[in-house]
Amino acid sequence: MCSERCGRALGYLMAALLAARDIGKTYSSHGYAVPALTDVNLCLSEGDVLAVLGENGAGKSTLMHILTGRMKQDKGSLEFRGSTLVGEKQLACFRSCVGMASQENTLDRRLTIEENLQFYARYFGLERHEAASRTDVALQDLGLVDRRKAPVYTLSPGQVKQLMVERALITSPEILFLDEPTTSVDPSTREWMLGRIRTSITASCSAVLSTHNMSDVSRLASHVLVLSGGRVVAFGSIQELVDHFGGYPCVTFRGLGGSNDLLDELTSQGAISGLVRTDDLGVARLQGHSDVLGSILSKSDVSWEVSSSGIEGAVLYLIASSRASRRRESSWR
Repeated sequence: MCSERCGRALGYLMAALLAARDIGKTYSSHGYAVPALTDVNLCLSEGDVLAVLGENGAGKSTLMHILTGRMKQDKGSLEFRGSTLVGEKQLACFRSCVGMASQENTLDRRLTIEENLQFYARYFGLERHEAASRTDVALQDLGLVDRRKAPVYTLSPGQVKQLMVERALITSPEILFLDEPTTSVDPSTREWMLGRIRTSITASCSAVLSTHNMSDVSRLASHVLVLSGGRVVAFGSIQELVDHFGGYPCVTFRGLGGSNDLLDELTSQGAISGLVRTDDLGVARLQGHSDVLGSILSKSDVSWEVSSSGIEGAVLYLIASSRASRRRESSWR
């Protein structure tokens, strides 16, 4: 186990497995400072699966790079088993304790399927015999034993995703990082990947999952972190977020324009509550039956869609509320 290999260097303490404290990151673009993350705090306990959610540009990929030790934050600290990660020696030790399956294809096209697995295992400290043995098991799981000598560029996009998950797991990591693992894969491949990820999560392996797929979140995650505009707008268990939202379905309106009278009518009739609006987009809790919405909105060009009463509705509402708040703040300046 990498805990044993790196225990002395990291000075393990009884604490959260992974903690981020007041993380900040700013990029420079055409002479302007563009904040990507602001005062992000989170913790991951053993056996947990944390889903990192948010709209495009919310800071999810930046956070994933920082949490894996592949990018340096400008502010704040990263802690692993109670020890703050400072210096390349500690970061290198930490990186050997985690596995990462990124959204982009990071396989080495110059190597075969087998060589990609073995090189990764050897690079992160496994002995040659152990690396070969685990590679055999991974190839069996993938159903690629007969193609072990084939170049990776002969694989389909779905097989590439599967191979990257197996590669991330080959070192028995303490934390598995997954960035959009089921994006652009067919249903059967998605089921394989969800099953493989679920069986890998044990008391000795936790996971951080970045995704837009709420079904994946419901099936895999124990906790959720919601980012919007680089800030944390919610962090807790799935049930805590759903309960905070009230358990109501969420309705999204598009093309609102100047439809204030329609929204007032929906609110006065008790069809919706807690409306949050930004320009032509609105999000609200659905209080009554959706037939009421249809009868009132049929006289307008407004389109609408009802989301589930679970985590999807809660996340949509939280992000919309954050956007509206940022818009009000910018208008006051």
